[in-house]
Amino acid sequence: RVHGDSRLQFALFLSSAMADEDVDGVERVRMALLDAAYGDDLALGGRPLSVAAAETLALGLESSRGEKLLLESSKLDARLVALISGALPRSQLQVLKLDFNTFGAVGAGSIADALPRTRITELLLCRCALGDDGVACIANALPETLIAILDLCGNDVGPRGADAIAAVLSRFQLRKLRLGANGVGVVGAQAIAAALPRAQLTALDLCRNAIGREGAEALAAVLAESDLQELYLGANEIGLGANAFAPVLAETKV
Repeated sequence: RVHGDSRLQFALFLSSAMADEDVDGVERVRMALLDAAYGDDLALGGRPLSVAAAETLALGLESSRGEKLLLESSKLDARLVALISGALPRSQLQVLKLDFNTFGAVGAGSIADALPRTRITELLLCRCALGDDGVACIANALPETLIAILDLCGNDVGPRGADAIAAVLSRFQLRKLRLGANGVGVVGAQAIAAALPRAQLTALDLCRNAIGREGAEALAAVLAESDLQELYLGANEIGLGANAFAPVLAETKV
């Protein structure tokens, strides 16, 4: 039986059997895990992650003391995300950054299954091709998590995905929600607006979402009842909808 930090050495020893597939990638992960044993971030983004490297990472996460796993632009598909997600509940991770990987709704399902059993407070999934189905998977898991910061920018989120997020906003302690560069539209903006008075959001990004004048007016109508301190609505063609914010801006911190 293996105890303490020796579990990390044991995991890295086991990983050597997989190294034939991707020697450099596995070694890079092994070195990152060793550094994380002293509290460093697991910064592995910017290069493709092979199956062998992902298996090595999953084996080592249990003994790693790293609190941040950064895997942006790593060409992660649904299979690789499933491998990593399975190890998340046994890790010390608080930040999971998977931006710019197109693992889609299937990968989102693996993440959602693991999230309630993790310590993760910051989940960054910008441009991961989630779509409404993937976002709904994440949303359904959120009330049982510690997530305070959620980035879903650029994921083809429409009104249905926005509604799934809105439905759970009052059920957990989310502070920052980034939904920029999606397509939530008027209906999605109205759903989120209706949830704001019962939510704990302090920052909301809805830039480039085609919310139009009606969406802007719905948000303005509840602004004074919300905890929002930051609201981003750029590139939404809200036109005269901007006037709806005038009466409340002087009384809020937005």
